[in-house]
Amino acid sequence: MAHTSPLSKLEDVNTVEIHPRTAEFLEVASIDLNSELLRIYLENGISGFAEVYSKCELLPPIKNRTKISDSDLANLIEQLGEIKSISKTVYHIRHDLGISASYERIRSFIKK
Repeated sequence: MAHTSPLSKLEDVNTVEIHPRTAEFLEVASIDLNSELLRIYLENGISGFAEVYSKCELLPPIKNRTKISDSDLANLIEQLGEIKSISKTVYHIRHDLGISASYERIRSFIKK
């Protein structure tokens, strides 16, 4: 169980340290992180988590993201054209374009 999970506080639960930048390193949206962590565990066991953690430690400093108004975010999403995946769109906006916007906020404009 990830050390950040509410379930990690239960008795007899073994926890693993998950680096705060794991989603960024694995290039997945935060909402998809648990699925990706399960895949890593199934393929590599507990040692897979340690490997990911050590690689996350080598990431460059966090980029500063630009704040954007709701109207500018709506315009940006409109300009992106057809959206096939909300998660990939969120990743693109936040990581590739460097814009500060939550998953929920971006999703709400996509759904409009």
